[in-house]
Amino acid sequence: MNGPSSPRPARPMSIKEITLAAEDFDFRTTIPFKYWARSADTLFQEATFALQDRDIRKAYQMLWRHSILVLTHLKTHPDAKLPENKALTKPLFDRQNKEVFGLLEELKPQIDRDYKEWQLMSASKQSEDDEFTTRPTSYNEFAARDPTLSGNAKILDAADNQELAVSLAQRDYKRRDAARRATRQAGVSAEEEQERRKGGRWEDWEQFSSPATAASEEEDIRRQIEATRRRLDGTDGGRDEDTFSTSQAPNYQGQVPPPRAPPSYSYNYPSISRPRALEWEASPLEPQRTYTPPPPQPPKPPKEDLTMMRQELDAAPPMRPSKEPLTSYRPPSTANALQGGVPELPAKEEVMPPAAKERLAFKPAAYLENGDPIRPVFLPTQLRDTFLNIASDNTRRGLEMCGILCGRPVNNALFISCLLIPEQKCTPDTCETENESSMLDYCINEDLLVVGWIHTHPTQTCFMSSRDLHTQAGYQVMMPESIAIVCSPRHSPSYGIFRLTNPPGLPHILQCTASETFHQHSIDNLYTGAKNPPGHVYHSEKLDFYVKDLRPKRMAFPTNMLGILIALVSAFALVHSADSIPRLLKYEDKAKKAAEWSRTAEKQLWEIRYTVGTGFVGCLVSAIGGIAFSLVVPRGLGIFTVGFPIMLAAGLTYGHQYMRQFWASKPKVPMMKDFNEAISDSMMVQDMMNPLAGAWGLMTFCKLVGL
Repeated sequence: MNGPSSPRPARPMSIKEITLAAEDFDFRTTIPFKYWARSADTLFQEATFALQDRDIRKAYQMLWRHSILVLTHLKTHPDAKLPENKALTKPLFDRQNKEVFGLLEELKPQIDRDYKEWQLMSASKQSEDDEFTTRPTSYNEFAARDPTLSGNAKILDAADNQELAVSLAQRDYKRRDAARRATRQAGVSAEEEQERRKGGRWEDWEQFSSPATAASEEEDIRRQIEATRRRLDGTDGGRDEDTFSTSQAPNYQGQVPPPRAPPSYSYNYPSISRPRALEWEASPLEPQRTYTPPPPQPPKPPKEDLTMMRQELDAAPPMRPSKEPLTSYRPPSTANALQGGVPELPAKEEVMPPAAKERLAFKPAAYLENGDPIRPVFLPTQLRDTFLNIASDNTRRGLEMCGILCGRPVNNALFISCLLIPEQKCTPDTCETENESSMLDYCINEDLLVVGWIHTHPTQTCFMSSRDLHTQAGYQVMMPESIAIVCSPRHSPSYGIFRLTNPPGLPHILQCTASETFHQHSIDNLYTGAKNPPGHVYHSEKLDFYVKDLRPKRMAFPTNMLGILIALVSAFALVHSADSIPRLLKYEDKAKKAAEWSRTAEKQLWEIRYTVGTGFVGCLVSAIGGIAFSLVVPRGLGIFTVGFPIMLAAGLTYGHQYMRQFWASKPKVPMMKDFNEAISDSMMVQDMMNPLAGAWGLMTFCKLVGL
């Protein structure tokens, strides 16, 4: 990656090369069946996105790999006959028969036609074929083997165009959402919408977009690319001059190429003002020159004679006609058309499709240990904190939790746009996803790819355990860009983005047959960091995402319902306690008038006030606590969530015992209705305090067991 753009390979991949690349994966039964089923859905989703981007070779590769996986490999898995796995397999076979076969038949003729056209224009077919029989050693060779980067694609470097990449992704999201809303308004059902996206009919899919809107978006993209290139020109000016000088050097067996206009190239989308583009522009034009009739001589000696005669004989008209072939050579297409040869302009139109059809693609962000390129992945910066907040209850209880990173491919880059929380079983050392079908259905319906996963280590450091390595292999075996994010909030470092090395990590894990949950591996260097640099993951603060929680909603009982019940009983007791206070005040007024006020009477009344107040305060705190635990207090362990119920249960128990003993020694006074009613209300409160204490004890138990 030496610059923001790279030479564009003109050679498209053939059907044979695409199918060989599609079949190049290692199917291992050591990976659980559900991961292979998930991989099949990912392959089909990738093909769907490629069709929408008119990347037919990428789509064909993904569909062929889907066919090999579903028809050949899945049935050989030892767990394929389990009931839950049969439920995952049936929709895969249905999709293969109803959609995948038809798409393969539809795409194959077009790929063959593109390849044959390239063969007709190629002057060195045999040398190009020989090139593909050897291991690639440069970016151009890798790109020529990549179905996305081969053919007609404008290549940019994601590292130097991160803002542009995010802008393109957000624009793509809006376009898809607008198209979906438009289809709904046009009366297109969800099933028909899926058929359009999966059936490759991208012309119909985008017909609802406004032409003015599309033109405006293309103009915005051109302006952003030009602004990015101008910034880069300020730092790479010297290198640009070298590139431009090289492109103007003599070539084609010593002939001087005709003068070129400033670099507009007939590209309108996106237009590039950077001179470096001459490097990759020259490649597709070279084969065309082989079919252009050789330009009329003179060779260099006649040219020297012309120069000499110009110097010595200023007014020599006979030499004027001899200069006309050179002048006529400058517009080669005109000369060739007059001579009846193969016109160059139509050939150029075949190589260069219309500007609106040109694809923009980002070059690989990094390379695996075996040299294979991997696409850039853009990760929202705020996603980690959002996930940690969701997992906070489990973290306090010492339980792991996982989430699925979902996104979409845009211009050969992956953008994470959804944090999916699946149904899962969590333990202190593991988290296992459940109900895979609901997760896969959601991803298909929302046009999402599974790009990786994120999970917590509540009690351990930030690393990939042996269990994590085997889980990551299930993600990475079909999508080499897949990542694993580990969050360890109680240790430092608290965050890491990883992938398996390949080799040795991925092949070793695929061959590992150890059955223990945690076990040792015989080699090191099984995984490495994936954050850029030097990895392929970029953080972006401008990339939006959302959270989708697929976990079943928990019943409000026991903690929420228990809190509501406590609040209601406490409120009832609080009303009776409040009624006893004014009655007690009336009794005090009558007592002062009826008899001489003494210290003994004052002490007794103070004890009565204290007893009634004890019941009132206890019921008030219990009512407030019940409301808080039913509406506000989160699940999980904590100082407040466990400590408060314990202290309140103990306080209510003590209050009940104190009030019972006090009122047992206070007989009702004849002819003192207010005093007797106050005692009755207070004793009713006393009776309610005991079950309230038991309810708060039950609340403590529920919190301790994680309910």
